[in-house]
Amino acid sequence: MHRSRHLPVAIHILLCVDAFQGKKPVTSRVLAASTGVHPVDIRRLMSQLAKAGLLTGGQGRLGNHLNRPLSRISLYDVYQAVEPEPEESLFPVHTRSSQECPVGRHIQQALQEPFYQVEQAMKASMDELMLDRIQKEIGLLERANPSFFPLTTDF
Repeated sequence: MHRSRHLPVAIHILLCVDAFQGKKPVTSRVLAASTGVHPVDIRRLMSQLAKAGLLTGGQGRLGNHLNRPLSRISLYDVYQAVEPEPEESLFPVHTRSSQECPVGRHIQQALQEPFYQVEQAMKASMDELMLDRIQKEIGLLERANPSFFPLTTDF
């Protein structure tokens, strides 16, 4: 597991597809306008989400749609879809420690298991958090501070 730059954008894409489905075509252009990310990058992420079975792409008026409800898509599902399994840990340990120092000589080995446990706990936590929870939070935030953008514009 490693830090993800793609995860927040992929979640944004899925939430927009759900929110706008049936109201307007959810195209890469619309999603790019909402996320602030280039349409080419949006299409790449959508392709990865589709390959993972989370999204079905459609051209033009059809736009895109989700293959299952947000209540059945976890943060970890999305992470796995858009992030290749890294060779490096989320918490890489510096590799140039002094072998003459008793701490430096053993720090990598000593941290390996605790960091692995943290990553496993993080994965388990992400697997329990479903996108409908984020959708509900966005709904609460939007009611508290509504936007003035009609669905007929590309933001």
